[in-house]
Amino acid sequence: MALIRSVPAKLSTFLRSQFGKRFSRFILAAVVSAGTSELTLLACYGIFKIAPGRSSVAAWFAGALVSYFMTRWTWERKGRPNLLKETLPFWAISICTIIILVTATKIAHEVARDWHMGNLERIVFVAAAYFTANCLTFLTRFLIFHYVLFADRRGPRAARLASPLTDESGSELPLAEDVAAAVDPAPFALATGPAAAGRGTAAESAETEPRR
Repeated sequence: MALIRSVPAKLSTFLRSQFGKRFSRFILAAVVSAGTSELTLLACYGIFKIAPGRSSVAAWFAGALVSYFMTRWTWERKGRPNLLKETLPFWAISICTIIILVTATKIAHEVARDWHMGNLERIVFVAAAYFTANCLTFLTRFLIFHYVLFADRRGPRAARLASPLTDESGSELPLAEDVAAAVDPAPFALATGPAAAGRGTAAESAETEPRR
């Protein structure tokens, strides 16, 4: 029972971490891009009767275009992207992905034809093979994006200082500077406290009192 009760706390801690935050966002980005890619594949291969290789290329491009913008959102990239450090490496990784997807689509098409599947069964089979291959590249792409392409260049110590600290229950702990400020207020706060106000009033009374 204790193990079961600790699961939500550990999951909350994971989602609050930098890795967990990126991973959960990347899952959403992958779902949206995979859905766009699947719809494009079904439209090209199932409705317009385009060849499986060309259909998978069109599906890949549609999904990769959506994935590019959502990947920048996942790692909170704003402004104009860096062509050499971000855009070109992303599309190079996407080209490696399309090679895997095209191969899987063609193999599934050949298998469906050899098994003499009906039209609907063949479309579902090819789409399932495409989706499975897309899922297999998911984890690899995330690891490359997180640790290489969009890696935090500030260093491990700076990243730890920037991320919030949590206790065993997952509650966020106050930062060290916040604790120091609560124990030892800033000199300006001391200078503007009640005692300082009293000293200021006494000094003003002494200046305004006429000299004898």
